[in-house]
Amino acid sequence: NKHRSCVTVVPDKTYTEKLDKTEQKNISSITSGMSKAEKKGFIQKTRTNQNVLQKAMLEPESLEKRTLIPHLYSSQLKTCVGNIHTDQTKVGDVPLFIHNQATNGIVYLTVAIPVDVLDPGDYQYLTLYSTMLTNTGFAGKPWAQTESEAARVLGGLGAKTFTASMLETENAKKLKKGKNKNLLGRDWLFVNIKCLQEKTEPALEILFDCLDSADFSDTTRLKDMFITLRNSFDNAVVPGGSQFALSRTCCTTTRPKAINEIWNGLSQLMFLHNVSFKNLNNIAKRLQSIQKKLHSAGMIFNITADETGLKTAKPLLEKIAKQRKAPVASKTISDCEFYDLTAIPSQIERKKNRIKVPYTRYIVPAQVGFAASAKTASPYGSKESVGETLLAHWLSNGALYERIRTVGGAYGAGAGVDGIEKIFMFYTYRDPDPDKSIVVFEDVIKEVAKLQIDKTELERLITGSYSKLVQPKSPAVNGATGFIRILYGITDEDREKNLKSILVSTSDDIKAAAKRLMDNDKGIKSVIISNKKNRYTGKIISLPV
Repeated sequence: NKHRSCVTVVPDKTYTEKLDKTEQKNISSITSGMSKAEKKGFIQKTRTNQNVLQKAMLEPESLEKRTLIPHLYSSQLKTCVGNIHTDQTKVGDVPLFIHNQATNGIVYLTVAIPVDVLDPGDYQYLTLYSTMLTNTGFAGKPWAQTESEAARVLGGLGAKTFTASMLETENAKKLKKGKNKNLLGRDWLFVNIKCLQEKTEPALEILFDCLDSADFSDTTRLKDMFITLRNSFDNAVVPGGSQFALSRTCCTTTRPKAINEIWNGLSQLMFLHNVSFKNLNNIAKRLQSIQKKLHSAGMIFNITADETGLKTAKPLLEKIAKQRKAPVASKTISDCEFYDLTAIPSQIERKKNRIKVPYTRYIVPAQVGFAASAKTASPYGSKESVGETLLAHWLSNGALYERIRTVGGAYGAGAGVDGIEKIFMFYTYRDPDPDKSIVVFEDVIKEVAKLQIDKTELERLITGSYSKLVQPKSPAVNGATGFIRILYGITDEDREKNLKSILVSTSDDIKAAAKRLMDNDKGIKSVIISNKKNRYTGKIISLPV
């Protein structure tokens, strides 16, 4: 077919500026022939119409209408959280976690390698390392050949970094003293494969050839993958602005949040832009050095398969494990060393006749923005954390939705609570006025603290929050989730206790949560990603996207 076309789209960094000028020109053309009195009347009429519209949008539905919407009652809900059964054993010296799931003949295997044996400076390279590891040559073969061989055997081969905090419940503390104490609460590189049961043996051969002999010396391939990774971060800032903004607000609250920012946030984006292509050989040597350190770090296996797949895979893993060992102890590193790696140099913009704001603005050439704020929350498993969970659900589907999305015009807005990291978060998505949303975050908390939530509304909050905790998962996701829960001390007993606490919560619990957040300004941090706003001044950082 010779009938084809090539379309090249070139982004215009001045598009927003041109659009604003066109808008001002259109407004001027409407009002240019008016007298001062006519202009004043026109503006007043426009504002009156806006106020009428805003009032109509904020007017709540009557209780009579709201009760017509069918809903479940908390008394009708089961208190079972849906346990994921995990068997633990060893193959050689290597811990093996087994999830017998109905995978229909597919075998899923994760090799988890601890990366907290590395120096803090190596962490900045781990995103590139995890990308290159499964996209380069190994076993003495060029990458094109290894990729072709993997495609004939595997349904997927990839690597990703992962970390989180351990729970602080009594059950988690007991686990810290148990047989898995050297595995819990650590930083990991997960290397994942999936394959058909009959392809298990060649699939494992490819996987461990990759782990043992990945070669980063092909600088042409390294440059291509580096550019691809950097471009993926650049292209993700606007569609994924909410996550980037949230990551920045939380990156100095806990060590795992700092590490996730270093791996996946704007810190990584800036790192990728600051690395010069002139140093490709040095980058290759750094990646090879990381590879060498991880070879001696040890590993653990997590397998998810049906009965037939497990019978096929386990003897093969026993053979492979003879040359492997369990994870070694982590390196002792101060949290501050990771916090320092999240720092991004900024400039203070001071201009007269502008509103000075206390938060950092990250400048991107976009028509929309993203706002995020974070406050200290209560630990998972506490009664206070349950109240905050219900409050976040209520804000996401009520006040924030109405004030920021319906009236403010943003595509989305919400709140969330991470009880494990003890953080309460607010965020907006594709927001035309993120600065205003930062103010709304504070205002809605004050309003909720004074409101009386009726019984019907409370039932809906409880059932909505409940549904998030009991959603069914695929067999593959069950295996991965069960593995993560073991690594970070999340027990079924604690999860069931949390679920039961949600089902018996009261409106007073939600009001108390709002009051705690309202009174707690310790550690609050806000971030905005947007174009340059001429109304405001303060700390700004221009992103190279």
